[in-house]
Amino acid sequence: MPRAKGGVYGRLAFPRKRALRVYTPHGGSLHYSNATLSGRINLTAERLLMLRTDLFLFESIFSSEEFRRKIGEPGDRLRVVCNGISPPEFEPVPVAADATDLLFLGEFRDIKGIDILIDAIARLHRDGRPVTATLVGDGPDLATLMAQAERLGVAKAIRFMPPMPARQAQALGRVMVFCSRAESLPYVVLEAAASAKPMISTKVGGIPEIYGPFTNTLIPKEDAGALAGAIARSLDYPAEAADIAQKVSARVAASFSLDAMVEGVLAGYQAGFAHIGLATAN
Repeated sequence: MPRAKGGVYGRLAFPRKRALRVYTPHGGSLHYSNATLSGRINLTAERLLMLRTDLFLFESIFSSEEFRRKIGEPGDRLRVVCNGISPPEFEPVPVAADATDLLFLGEFRDIKGIDILIDAIARLHRDGRPVTATLVGDGPDLATLMAQAERLGVAKAIRFMPPMPARQAQALGRVMVFCSRAESLPYVVLEAAASAKPMISTKVGGIPEIYGPFTNTLIPKEDAGALAGAIARSLDYPAEAADIAQKVSARVAASFSLDAMVEGVLAGYQAGFAHIGLATAN
């Protein structure tokens, strides 16, 4: 099922002793719509499973609001605990000698909008800007994306590479591009922001929560023209792109620390145990 199976099985279990049933909804069911049959099935299942959930931990304000809108009101069972980044991830990543202009890192599927990126690259090539890109990942749309690059005449400008650790991938391009149609609070954006990697991203999901006062630098989803323009500006004005990256990195350091995430999760569990009348261990 599209929902995390553990989130389903854990809440349907009947242990011998009363246990705290905690669920962290992000992505998955929250990207579904009541306008489709599969969406209605998944969202109805989530509404039923609310009855067997003692604590909801959301990783973004966006996810909590989507849950309320599409599924229901958890009341005082709701806590927002943002994803956190550890100190080593704030170290800058040197760019490799063979780095391309652009870098995408993620799963190759429709929701990530990689087709829009390939369209934008083709636009730039037609305008006389032969930008290059590295796409790192895997997924069901790999063959389709490779065929699109071939059809648009930019196959030689795009290299597809298999999944690898985020910091290893960050070295393979000068500007990271996140062109998703929908997101929750993606770690890949947090990790790139932490290392002060110049980025271009769509204004979707919880990404504006990462950017804060710099949200005006985000671009609309599914707009190849806007993406092409943002790419050209980032490459033409690298000092400006680096300055924004440093400011977003400082924001992530202040608002998305690993320590704050751990403290938030523990506080949520303590509140959850109190809610169901169970004492917590010291």
